[in-house]
Amino acid sequence: MVTFIPLSKVYELNRNKMEEIVFIFGNPTILIIFLISLAFKSFPPKGINSWYGYRTPRSMKNQKRWDFAQKYSANMFFRDAFGLLIIQIALKIGFPQEYYIDLGLLLLLLILSVIIIYKTETKLKKMD
Repeated sequence: MVTFIPLSKVYELNRNKMEEIVFIFGNPTILIIFLISLAFKSFPPKGINSWYGYRTPRSMKNQKRWDFAQKYSANMFFRDAFGLLIIQIALKIGFPQEYYIDLGLLLLLLILSVIIIYKTETKLKKMD
């Protein structure tokens, strides 16, 4: 015998799942950044281009610099995004009602991004 679930029940189940995801991650920005960093790590751009990858004048001087910058920055970004994701989940479980956690994590993400750019550019400068 086939049993049909009313559409309203399906909607309620999906909404509950979504609420669980929002509860665990809060602001999904860190999760999205983590997934983007995973994509950059898994599929780095092969050739120098102006639309995808770590693009600065120093990294675009030649193919060797380009390849190094893509790998180095992607690894650092992945590591930092993964760490932030773990911290976010732990804080959301421990302090579910605290709204400033998301703001603090986004500020930390901004600081880490600047550090990643600085370190990558410093390494590229040493390649001169």
